[in-house]
Amino acid sequence: LVLSSFAYLFSYKNFTLAALKMDERSEKLKLIILQQYPSVRMFAQKVGIPHGTLVSALNNGIDGMAWGRLNQICKCLQIDPVSLEPLYQNTDEISENEKRLLAYYHLLNDTGRAKAEEYLRDISMIAMYGCTEYSQEKVTNR
Repeated sequence: LVLSSFAYLFSYKNFTLAALKMDERSEKLKLIILQQYPSVRMFAQKVGIPHGTLVSALNNGIDGMAWGRLNQICKCLQIDPVSLEPLYQNTDEISENEKRLLAYYHLLNDTGRAKAEEYLRDISMIAMYGCTEYSQEKVTNR
């Protein structure tokens, strides 16, 4: 009886710790979504997942979500699906204006992003719009 009680408490403690970690990951993902999008609903529309499905996963734990769907979400947010950390570490400070531009960029689909990148590449080559602060080498190395 003592051994079975100990096993029960041990498994309950591990379950509680796992649930806490699951809640932390879900909360972290929700915060990342809200940093990049005005609402969870808008992000759900962007990524093509029903709003209720996403809200349910965020409330009940993302670890129970299908891997393909979590991967789809993380790809759109540009974060690692395991650690939920950014895929690209930027050591430079980013201005408020750059943050605003990135927010608009995140609202675009793949075609829109490709077009925006094309426009930026083209306009950066025009001397009157180019910035001497950044070299072409720095841009291509990112």
